[in-house]
Amino acid sequence: ILLRKVDCNLAVACEVSSQAGMIDVILMGRSQESIHIFVLEIKQWSEPGIFEAHGGEYIRAHVGGGNIRLTLHPLFQAHRYLRGLVNYNMYFEENNPSIECVAFLPNVLTPDDSEISDPRFTVEEGQIVFGSTSNEFIDLLNEVLVDSVSTEELKTMIESPPGFTSAIIEQIRTMIEDPSNSLVPSGEQQ
Repeated sequence: ILLRKVDCNLAVACEVSSQAGMIDVILMGRSQESIHIFVLEIKQWSEPGIFEAHGGEYIRAHVGGGNIRLTLHPLFQAHRYLRGLVNYNMYFEENNPSIECVAFLPNVLTPDDSEISDPRFTVEEGQIVFGSTSNEFIDLLNEVLVDSVSTEELKTMIESPPGFTSAIIEQIRTMIEDPSNSLVPSGEQQ
């Protein structure tokens, strides 16, 4: 329903398999400078099912089936999917799209009353969109995207062969040169 309010046509793909897991939604359009991609993780959580934050990336939440457990915050989940695409999808080696991740929680209407909006949960190329802020996301899409791309472009990205892109090679080089800057999670985070 929200996407009906976007001024240009978007290429949309749902349940996209990636190196980092199953991406809920990918939106693709064209900005002034380049193709622009949004990687979305959608959670049906609401405030009563969201509990305390743990560390910098985890939150305790009701995850379905009556289970409450420690789980990766949806913004960090979306960010892992984004990194998986950039690091292992050769489309990103051959093209230079802008890409950002979005955690979309449409049932969260009062995020300030919940741990889900804890300021620790931020990433540089991402944002959290709540039911109460969904119009801001539509405004962002209308600001950033000026034209549509063909669904063939999105299909090309999704079907691009896997491989090690220069982005992952640079990350490995950084870890070797400075082991204190490791991207490998600690045993506690695994």
